[in-house]
Formats: sequence, C-alpha cells, structure tokens
Amino acid sequence: VALLGRTIYVSDASKIWSLNLSGQVDLTDTQTVTDPRGLTAASSSLYYAGSPQGNSNIYLYPSQTSRLVNIQNYNFGSLAAFGNDLYAIDFSSGSGAVLKFTNKIGTGSSVASLIGSSYITSDASYIYATKQNGGATYFNPSSGSSSSWTGLTNPKGIAIAGSYAYVVSEADNNGNGAVILRVKLSDGTVDTYVDGQTLGAWDPSLSQGFCGPSGIAANTRDGYLYVINGYCTGITSNANSLL
Repeated sequence: VALLGRTIYVSDASKIWSLNLSGQVDLTDTQTVTDPRGLTAASSSLYYAGSPQGNSNIYLYPSQTSRLVNIQNYNFGSLAAFGNDLYAIDFSSGSGAVLKFTNKIGTGSSVASLIGSSYITSDASYIYATKQNGGATYFNPSSGSSSSWTGLTNPKGIAIAGSYAYVVSEADNNGNGAVILRVKLSDGTVDTYVDGQTLGAWDPSLSQGFCGPSGIAANTRDGYLYVINGYCTGITSNANSLL
C-alpha cells in the first residue's frame, strides 16, 4: 500500500487498485498487472515491482515498460524512494537483500546493513527496514551509518509519521495476535499502538478481524493509518481487506 497525494494505491494478486481516501475505487486509474509487489511514491510518481514481462522488475506506474535496466533473476518485494534513488528488497536468494538503484536505473548495489529485511520505507533522512529475524534497522544513505531497534516481534510493513514509526506485527506465524507497534524515533521506545484483537479497536462497526497484516501507510495530513489486513487461523472476518 502507498499514498500518492490524496490517492491510495493497493496491490493484490493481479491488479494495482486506485482509491480515494474514503475507500472508493477509481477504475480509470486501476491497472491489471502481472504479479504486482511493492509500491512506493517518489515525488509525484508511483513505482511498483511486478512481472508483466515474465521477469521481476520495477516500473513507473501505470506503464508496464521496464524502468530499470540490466537486471535479471530478481524477486522484488517492498520498495522505498530516497532522493533520486530507489531501494528494493530482493528475495531471489532468500536473504532479503536491499538493493540501491542510483537515479532509479542500473544493476543495483546491496546495502550490507539491511540484509535480511522484510519491508522497507523511507523519510527525508533514513531508509527503515523491518527484519526477518525481528527488530528493525534504519540506514542513513548520506553517511552510510545504521542503527537498530529491538522489541519488534515478526514485524512486517512500516510507515513513518511525525516522531514515530508504525510497524504492523503478525505476532505469531499464523498471523494471530496481530498489533500495530509504535516506535519513538528519538530513542527506539516501543509500545503497542493498536491491539487489533480488541472489539472496535478500529471502528465501533468493526468486529475483531485485524490479523496477518502486511503493508501499512501513513496519511500524515489527515492523521490516518491504512493497513493491509491479511488472514489468520483465529479470525476470518475482515480478512484480506484494507483497514
């Protein structure tokens, strides 16, 4: 999930959906895409990972013409933009390596401190990555330095808003007990921001159903978080939806 201006973009198995902030679909801006993966907004553009030509690549939405050159055998996931560069997680070797594509083209160079990542995002200062073995790392592309946070169990998507990072956690391997964790950027303090298992935690009209979450995006202008809800063994209501 990614926000570009006042539009929410969400990818599923075969489409990238365009919605307004009220959740209404704009079919004129919704595109059928082969195997869409990560999404990221960069300035006034949206980039996505997908396989419309049978090989995982990164594209400028809504085009299905390759944006990056000289790449092959990659299996891209989450994306993030920093300045003129794009960062992408590559799962082709199973390591979750984060590759930097300078000026959004090229062959990509691995960022050593971000190996083992699950999801990435960025702000004006850092690339933030949740890690497959728990915790998260934030990397300064300007200096090359990095630091880590602990206290994050099975973290997935991450979004930055104001003085905090918001991380969706699947809790256990079945997606049960999912929460949104809040990390204070200044000192790494972690607390539970939303207990998704609590009745009405999102809205009085919603039953329990926050489970197996993956992506998250922050609308800093209006103060909302958008979460891609997945599926878990304990709860089936509100599964596979945007909350």
